[in-house]
Amino acid sequence: ALELIASPIVPEPEVTLGVRVRQRVCAGSVLAFYPGRIFPLTEKNLPRSNMLFSNEYEGVSMDGAGWYPQCWRGNRLLADLPKTTLWHGNPLAVGNLLNHPPGGALPNVVPMAFRWPTWQELGQATPAHWARFVPHVVVEGGQVVRTASGERSEPTAVQNRSGEEGRGASSEKVWFP
Repeated sequence: ALELIASPIVPEPEVTLGVRVRQRVCAGSVLAFYPGRIFPLTEKNLPRSNMLFSNEYEGVSMDGAGWYPQCWRGNRLLADLPKTTLWHGNPLAVGNLLNHPPGGALPNVVPMAFRWPTWQELGQATPAHWARFVPHVVVEGGQVVRTASGERSEPTAVQNRSGEEGRGASSEKVWFP
């Protein structure tokens, strides 16, 4: 039960997106997953992004810039997003929008690494099952090399919102419905 908000810790006129819960949450609850592009920690060309998250437990960095759940597509706070925005189907994949608490306040949400079971351990025929839950693509050397569904294709140059290769995504299609 997360909702999209304009972060109250950023002074106007700048709008920084954030999320908050709409109801009381029990300690230890999973609130969100982190969607986005996954880079090995050895990647030399990490994007410049305020949504870059390093997970040393898994040996990766993740960039969630430009990834939003399809169910929020009509939200007025998202009205000015570029056409390169990646829309996905998991309303819980909004960990990229969690912000730091205001000065003097302690965080009330913390990231936690854990091991996902493999698609084989779940008895699935393909890894496509995970694509609905944890939308992401794996990037190596500025190229998309694998999608969340496990598909490997010809490497695709990744572009940012300005059209530069190496930082961002260049598709308007809905990913991982």
